[in-house]
Amino acid sequence: IGFQIGGATGHGLTYRYYGNRIGVQASALPIFMQNNEYIMSAGLTGMYKIAESNRIDLVAYLGNHFVTRNPEIIIDEDQPTQPNTSTILQQQVLLELLIGNAEVYQRQSYNMSIGIGGVLHSKSRFFNFNFFMGYGIYSLNREPLSALTSTVGITFKLN
Repeated sequence: IGFQIGGATGHGLTYRYYGNRIGVQASALPIFMQNNEYIMSAGLTGMYKIAESNRIDLVAYLGNHFVTRNPEIIIDEDQPTQPNTSTILQQQVLLELLIGNAEVYQRQSYNMSIGIGGVLHSKSRFFNFNFFMGYGIYSLNREPLSALTSTVGITFKLN
């Protein structure tokens, strides 16, 4: 069990299970705000140990990350998104809705990545520092954007 931050593997509380060489990791981070607003990050990553030693394991991975937020405000499709954070912005969005220049919807994004990484073990193997680097595709279900991606995390061994 641990915590990680990764653009194409997920953010939040993490659970990892390893067999001999194949592993799976699940991550989730719900953030609840006022007025029924929320952001949810959920990731599922498959891993394969390429090589292992006493201190570090070399790992290949395939990461999947689903993010949703409610609501996300779009003032204009050609402008960047603006989250609903203030009364003035809410009034501006209401005005834009009334004149037909805005759209309010739940935005959902699916990201994925592939790459290699390492699991650095402590001497006691009680905790591990994890780092992955790879190639990711963001917003695969909407407007795909590809870029290099990274993940960092820490996990604690239960048994």
